[in-house]
Amino acid sequence: MKKIAAGFMLVAATALTCAGCGGENATTKTETPPSDFNLFIAEGEKGFNSSIYNPEFDVVVNQKKSLYTAIESAAVSTVALPETIPGFRIQVVLTQEITQAKAIRDSLSNKFQDDYVYVVYDAPTYKIRIGNYPDRSSASPLLKQLIRSGYPDAWIVPDNVLKNPPPRLPDQPIEPQNPLQKR
Repeated sequence: MKKIAAGFMLVAATALTCAGCGGENATTKTETPPSDFNLFIAEGEKGFNSSIYNPEFDVVVNQKKSLYTAIESAAVSTVALPETIPGFRIQVVLTQEITQAKAIRDSLSNKFQDDYVYVVYDAPTYKIRIGNYPDRSSASPLLKQLIRSGYPDAWIVPDNVLKNPPPRLPDQPIEPQNPLQKR
């Protein structure tokens, strides 16, 4: 009985396999008309001009050169690490508010671009200081300018200052021109 059942199963499996494998009833690929999206893409490609999106090679090279000039010159001229020595700075403001300290720092950086501005945190206060002067007398002219600029409480304080500060990079980022805007 087991032999008959096994034989029947074998015959049934073979018949199903042969019936499912081809013949006239096999699936055929039917050609479907292109959709509206395909027509849209085809029309767009006909009028596409890729040359208007490619800037001229010389323009790109000149933009790269001007973009990295400041960084490369700073890297070449900065040979020694900054060294600190005992000296003097001018303390402009003493505040407990970080937002006020940052605002004053930014304002002083814009007004006095030749001098470095520092924010020193000595809990719970922020001290805004400016300059790197080896002696008190060389800090006096800037102190007078600060007092005239609206900082009457500014005063000269002893501090460790940079003997050879690194060169300052430009504050404004150099942005390349977009050649597409000209056309």
